[in-house]
Amino acid sequence: MTLNIKLTAAESGTGVNFNTYLTAQFKGFTPYQMPFFLEQTGSTETTQILHLDTPVTGDEADTRVVLLEGDDFLYTFSNHTVSGTIDTIRLGTLGNAWDASASDLALTNGLVTNMASVVTISGLNITNAAGVAGDVHEIVAGMMGGGPSGTDADADPILDAIWSEAHNVTGTAWNDTYLGTRFGDTVRGGGGADTLNGRAGADVLLGGAGKDRLIGGNGADRIEGGAGADSLTGGAGSDRFVFKTGAEVAGDRITDFSVAQNDIIDLSAIDANEDAAGNQAFRWIGSGAFTGVAGQLRYQVTASDTRILLDTDGDSTADFSMVLTGKPAIQADDFIL
Repeated sequence: MTLNIKLTAAESGTGVNFNTYLTAQFKGFTPYQMPFFLEQTGSTETTQILHLDTPVTGDEADTRVVLLEGDDFLYTFSNHTVSGTIDTIRLGTLGNAWDASASDLALTNGLVTNMASVVTISGLNITNAAGVAGDVHEIVAGMMGGGPSGTDADADPILDAIWSEAHNVTGTAWNDTYLGTRFGDTVRGGGGADTLNGRAGADVLLGGAGKDRLIGGNGADRIEGGAGADSLTGGAGSDRFVFKTGAEVAGDRITDFSVAQNDIIDLSAIDANEDAAGNQAFRWIGSGAFTGVAGQLRYQVTASDTRILLDTDGDSTADFSMVLTGKPAIQADDFIL
């Protein structure tokens, strides 16, 4: 199973540091009263459970919120258990003033819709049967802490649920930071100068627009910097560095290209000859000079780096180039042309 994670910037120009945000959201979270069971669909069952931190005096809009969304939430009085299915977890703040009826957050049907979400995690499918102290119960009970007694919430059950599956992350238009799981994650940075680290697993890292820093970590990763002058690091494993346009090549640096690890540079989506119809493949000419033929690909070793040069119009001048840190002994086999 893969969890879908959407990051939402609180304000323009500010992205989300996912890992730091999770820590900050739960640190010292002191539950305000008992959880609110919202949108009653039957005599007892509800679809939302709202956990509130103690409201911030004078600025209730900044009060932290953990909202559990799903189906058939049920509190069984006889043994004090909570059951049902958690599909989505929303983390953020009230974004409004607060009153005890939660009316500032809710529409007339009782559904919380107006909280200032920062992280939305969906696809969880956490469930347990009525009257059973299973996973749903453990998450709710942990967030309750000691109820209104002032005891901090125990976020371990909810964090375990977040980190026990691979992530499919969609970033904001700003500068996001993400440190991945031990599984194969897919991370789309979006706009901004993002820092994305897949860690373990065969990850897919997509920088998007902006000057990004992408780090694959362990595993056979697929790394696409996108637009902007990006820093790309594969880490251990056979990594694929993918460029879909010449503009995506321009200004990028691969910091650890390894022939020994079977890393590869994929240029197959780029039309090597802009004057010919269709998508033409590049032709590797090694370290030799361009000869005035469109579609040539060569390398040039400098004092400390290796430059990869692409001529797409046949004028014997590189139209696009990237840098490989160091002097890897690259050959045609290190490319998909």
